[in-house]
Amino acid sequence: MCRLAARREAFAHNETGAWISSLPGEPIELQSRRLAKAPREPRARQPQHLTNLPGLAKSDALPAEHPLRIAAAEIWKAFEAVTTGPVEESATLLPMVSHRSPLAGWKMLVRAIGAYYRRDDEGVRRALGAIPTDAAVQGLASLLAGLLDGTRAKTGLAAIFCNRIAVDYEPLRTALNEVNESFRYRDTFILRKKVGEALRLCIALRPDMVDLLRQHILAACMIEGAPFQELMDLLGSYQKDAYSCRLLARAVEAGGPSTSAAIRWDMFRLQAQTDGLFAPDSPEAAAVWLHIADVLARESPDALDNERARMRMAIK
Repeated sequence: MCRLAARREAFAHNETGAWISSLPGEPIELQSRRLAKAPREPRARQPQHLTNLPGLAKSDALPAEHPLRIAAAEIWKAFEAVTTGPVEESATLLPMVSHRSPLAGWKMLVRAIGAYYRRDDEGVRRALGAIPTDAAVQGLASLLAGLLDGTRAKTGLAAIFCNRIAVDYEPLRTALNEVNESFRYRDTFILRKKVGEALRLCIALRPDMVDLLRQHILAACMIEGAPFQELMDLLGSYQKDAYSCRLLARAVEAGGPSTSAAIRWDMFRLQAQTDGLFAPDSPEAAAVWLHIADVLARESPDALDNERARMRMAIK
């Protein structure tokens, strides 16, 4: 969980669109017609203020098979991927876009963003250095360079953008470590305090991960034998999906009786089928059944008989 929370937040799509749309440029129809008339001009003479790649990819001013329409679509696909989550370096190579293309700046920006999230600072600088000075993305390139050099913008839309990218997760990382440490004290008051602080920071810094944090804290309580019932008012409700069922099954298996673990694994099987992860008669379902059998095989026949009798009494 600490590793997940510490990861740098991806470029927010809405802010990216606002920044790009604020850059100087021509209407997409004019850009497309100019490119259609002179697609083989030297790069230095081709228009570089291309700010609307989706529009260029769909423009009727160019034939559907025009290399620029195809390149614009591929670059925008890569741009959305690299600003949404981690991608392999190969996804940012974009070999169909040459260094003489009017879209070369976009290509190198995509590479720079990918390198940024891989923490490859030298790769970022190399990609930024290859962006033409008159490219539409030069503003974003300067912003990214400022994040590396510690000269980030202080005002305006650029400052908002920087704040979205370079969030300081150190307080959240510290709070999560303190939650882990608090399990050692076996003190419910301390545990509640630390869990409350971690949730508060997670809501403020990573609201998209609050549900995941709740699930992991509950699982940690089961593993550590902490009184999770006394934390439920703090944790609140969480999404009960196949992921949470598997997490709790593993937690119970790590520290609880085998019969309870088997029940949790069966709950995971049913939820996974409900979520559409696999069918009841699939190899995946068979693998879960085999694991349940393996878990129950760890108990002696007498222990299983006693547990079966106890559960029957509880049902009555």
